[in-house]
Amino acid sequence: MSSETAEDALTSVFVIRPDLYKAIAFDGKSSFPPSANLLAEYWENMTVERAFLARVYVDHCIKNKDETIMEDVLPTVSDLAFRIQEEYNKLEETFVTEDEDELAERSFIVGELMRLAVNMDYTDQFGRSTMFQHAREFPLA
Repeated sequence: MSSETAEDALTSVFVIRPDLYKAIAFDGKSSFPPSANLLAEYWENMTVERAFLARVYVDHCIKNKDETIMEDVLPTVSDLAFRIQEEYNKLEETFVTEDEDELAERSFIVGELMRLAVNMDYTDQFGRSTMFQHAREFPLA
């Protein structure tokens, strides 16, 4: 699954419509109209699209040095570590079913969340140790 073109398109939307970029929240506190509100369950019901949006959003925040916005919309490092672990467990379960489409989707989600994790703030000792412990448990492919 290649996402370079989609990433460029989404980044262009963020540049052209900074009001949309600044309105996004992944915790249910979005300033979008209620019908378009990204619910608190955003992180609990991860999809390819949600993982992709979150990762591109964070990359855009970093590129524009909007770390305050980024911190306001993302889960804590420890919450993200548990989310990655849960998604990784789903990926492992998919190996048993041998469903290639599901395997590609689960792999993409885990990859995007891990790319997102690289840019998190690791000053919190608990979050840092939780993430590192989970990362050590992943087998190297």
